[in-house]
Amino acid sequence: MKIFDYKYRAKQLKDGKIIRGTTEAPSKAMVERFLMEQSLKPIEIYQQKSFLQSLSRISFGKVITERDLIFYLKQLSSLLHASVKLNEASEILATQQTNKAIRRILYGIYYEINSGQTLAEAYAEYPLDFPNILISMVGVGEQTGDLKGAVKNIIKYFENQYRLKSSIKSTMMMPLIYIGVGFGVAIFLMLAVMPSFVDMFDSVDGAEMPALTRFFIDTGDLITNNLLFILVGTPTFIILWKAAKKRFEKFRTFLSYSW
Repeated sequence: MKIFDYKYRAKQLKDGKIIRGTTEAPSKAMVERFLMEQSLKPIEIYQQKSFLQSLSRISFGKVITERDLIFYLKQLSSLLHASVKLNEASEILATQQTNKAIRRILYGIYYEINSGQTLAEAYAEYPLDFPNILISMVGVGEQTGDLKGAVKNIIKYFENQYRLKSSIKSTMMMPLIYIGVGFGVAIFLMLAVMPSFVDMFDSVDGAEMPALTRFFIDTGDLITNNLLFILVGTPTFIILWKAAKKRFEKFRTFLSYSW
């Protein structure tokens, strides 16, 4: 599905003020619907071509967070229980979304459904943002004719998982803070305090430095001599690690067997 850039001039319904702006959409009609959802009356809409806007649409990794996914599913469930058709519900959810990156995906879902695909098949086009369990449960719901019930059960499942993860994160936060503070103090001692021991032992004839003290001094020297590499290499490694976990299924499989 292609996304285009549009400039628009619209009137605010509450006070009649004229505003101008830009947005993205697969068609002019979707822009009109989006503006109406924002309480704006379209006056003029025209397509524009922008290389910078095209670059901004390039995304890496996951776009929809777990919290955003739960909120989206709740909205979908409400619309389905209100007897809104799936394609209409998909259009409403896409045009109501204010986050550009998420809105692109929801436009894609809307496009796939209107092209004849099932909701599960549409979700499968975005494997990083829609988990396999969600795709499977939606597929079962569509096959059995109980999509409303399937979405409702999925929401309960994801909410329980989200609460559990939040609880674990809050429980682990203080120990991680203590570990971080302790690590920082250890680094400070190795870089600022331990070097003074060298001069102290050198000033005493025949004094031999303990092995543990020598270890900390050597470690401090190693950090000092490679400080730039550590500061650049560590965050780079973390970013590449997370990107590989998100984008490569084989890498995630390897980790699941290795750890």
